[in-house]
Amino acid sequence: MARMWLFWACIGSAMCCTDTEKKSTPILAILGSNVLLPCTSKSKPTRIQSFNLYWQIPGPFDLDWVVDYADETEKDGRSMQETRFRNRTKFFRSHFKDGNFSLLLSDVQREDEACYKCLIRFGIERTTSSQEGFINLHTSAHYNEPVLHIKEEPSSKSRNITCSATGGYPEPDVHWTIDGKPVPKGSRMVQTEITKKASKGTYSVYSSLVTEANKDVECIIENKRLKENRSASVTGTRIGGSGLSSTSGLALCDDFKGGRCSGLAQMLKSRDLLGTLMLQAHPTVSH
Repeated sequence: MARMWLFWACIGSAMCCTDTEKKSTPILAILGSNVLLPCTSKSKPTRIQSFNLYWQIPGPFDLDWVVDYADETEKDGRSMQETRFRNRTKFFRSHFKDGNFSLLLSDVQREDEACYKCLIRFGIERTTSSQEGFINLHTSAHYNEPVLHIKEEPSSKSRNITCSATGGYPEPDVHWTIDGKPVPKGSRMVQTEITKKASKGTYSVYSSLVTEANKDVECIIENKRLKENRSASVTGTRIGGSGLSSTSGLALCDDFKGGRCSGLAQMLKSRDLLGTLMLQAHPTVSH
């Protein structure tokens, strides 16, 4: 069934996919990496059939133009392209004949997090038909390994332990344990400060805990979006090594091959690298 050009209003957020469109597989990209936005069609262009390809971000009142393609000129469209996407987009033209209209977006930025629309128009004038698909692009960044500092308070037989980590996104959750037992949220024993780096949009976290001396203490920096925990610990009078545990339920596409997502999503459990899981996200546009 032919579908006309679609516009809609979605107030207050760039992530404005409708309920139907939200069913699309989310793609998770690491800041600074390259990500493949997959778009395939069962309909394939023929030599006698022209087509136009548009990648857009629907906004509250207008469209952000990512890039377009017209087979008549065989050039990627730049005239309407938003400045922030220039020199960061690439099609795989040799795969158009296979119905693959995926887009490679390089050097992913925090502002790229949005609902992307892939629109394909086949035919000429009155015989035109359209197909469209939607991708929810989420972004994230790994936090560096936490660093612990200890300040002894001999007079009170207590310790002030500070835990810091930088370079992550989105905001982390900070957890402390004492002798294996979690410190309740909101405890007066803990003071936490989170700051945002304006230039990159990443966060730094600084947390301190006051506890009795000779306790086993662990600081855990949780990145919920990556389902990743980074930790550091102190046992008695020794600072232990940092640890990493992670399980991811999103398709992590940080690499590409032949126009298809072939990113590796690390599967880490119990702080030991168990292996890697190859994930492919390649939804098909609807008629």
